[in-house]
Amino acid sequence: MADRDKTGKSGEQLVADLASQNGWCILARNWRWKRFEIDLILGLEDVIVFAEVKTQKRIFYDHPAPLVSINQQQRLIAAAQAYMIEFGYEGAIRFDVFRVILPESGTPLIEHFADAFFPGLR
Repeated sequence: MADRDKTGKSGEQLVADLASQNGWCILARNWRWKRFEIDLILGLEDVIVFAEVKTQKRIFYDHPAPLVSINQQQRLIAAAQAYMIEFGYEGAIRFDVFRVILPESGTPLIEHFADAFFPGLR
């Protein structure tokens, strides 16, 4: 596994652990549809959260918008629609972004951006 892949998997594990500790249900990890992947699908009360995890070794951006490009948003939305169809889900959803910063030394930082983007809005 490449170093970049290990870094990404480490960030996803940290977010999954944090979500579990805070009472979120992990419905799926690395859920795939065609060529698209959703890092984490979480259940939170009556909402399904489609989560993208971005793991970095240092901060590159101050706002989550640059973390997920328009093209990536479209792929996540398409995969989320496929997930909802496959499982017959018709309830509330949202798209969250988690940024994980893994410094060379010290404690990892996890930032959570709820409702980071909305389907159909640009």
